[in-house]
Amino acid sequence: MDFGKVEDISGIDFSLPPDHPATAARLAQSESEGKSRLRLSVHAGCPIWQDDAMAKKLCPPRTPKSKRLACYARQFNSLELNSTGYGLIPGKAAQWAAEVPEDFRFCPKVPMDVTHVPNLDGVWRKFAAHCESALAFGNKLGLFFLQFPEQFGPSRFAELERFLDAQTGTIPLALEVRHAGWFQDGAKHRFFDLLAAHGVTSIIDDTPGRRDALHQRLTTSSAFIRFNGHAGDAVDFRRLDGWSLRIRKWMDQGLRDLYFYTHLDPKDRTVELSAHFIAGLGKATGLDLRQPRLQGAEEEPSLAL
Repeated sequence: MDFGKVEDISGIDFSLPPDHPATAARLAQSESEGKSRLRLSVHAGCPIWQDDAMAKKLCPPRTPKSKRLACYARQFNSLELNSTGYGLIPGKAAQWAAEVPEDFRFCPKVPMDVTHVPNLDGVWRKFAAHCESALAFGNKLGLFFLQFPEQFGPSRFAELERFLDAQTGTIPLALEVRHAGWFQDGAKHRFFDLLAAHGVTSIIDDTPGRRDALHQRLTTSSAFIRFNGHAGDAVDFRRLDGWSLRIRKWMDQGLRDLYFYTHLDPKDRTVELSAHFIAGLGKATGLDLRQPRLQGAEEEPSLAL
């Protein structure tokens, strides 16, 4: 993930900022809706599965490429499916869903012919068609996520509002914005309130060069975090440990679903970041989480929660 990527991280404060006050209120609402806080559904993993170097850490030797998704799904229980940003190939969703266990969740990206356009008013029907195609994932569909480009700014708020008003609500949605204006006082309250009113999950980006995108505002009882590592070293592991503690707090407040995806170049190191996060989250929360078993992974610091 190139968003917020920097060469030099010296001087960056990587501590997680305090939660927005509306986060606790939203999670408390899930309690009032009769949803127990005693069980958090955790979906964690990576954004790809086909990478050759990654396969060496996840799959037995000589595993054919056609079996890599099934192999990945034995280690992680979710996938941030970025390839769908270029389009949903007919038949692929059902095929992929058939290759993974029942508890696996895909979070496919909405194609860019919806999100990367000059005007959202002209894509409602196209988006509805993409949602219909995503239903082929069946009960293995997590959140269908809209990722808007950095040039999509608050001046398009009314357009976004009309777009969300036009949706039927049959597909669970998450939404990511990158323009800095969305995180400033003039726009952020209106923006996040809009997502909350439509039951759309706000995506949180933890990336070194854009700390403003670390907004800590949950708009549903689900959290969707995209974590961009820097070098896959001790700094990244400490950052992940901090997330484990924050998610424990959210779980105690009523968080129901977590989607957490790690990003890093080289791509095969993402599996080590994700494995570290899963181990740390299990230790912090007491949840019995399936631990990935990696082959040939580099050593990492011991957990210090």
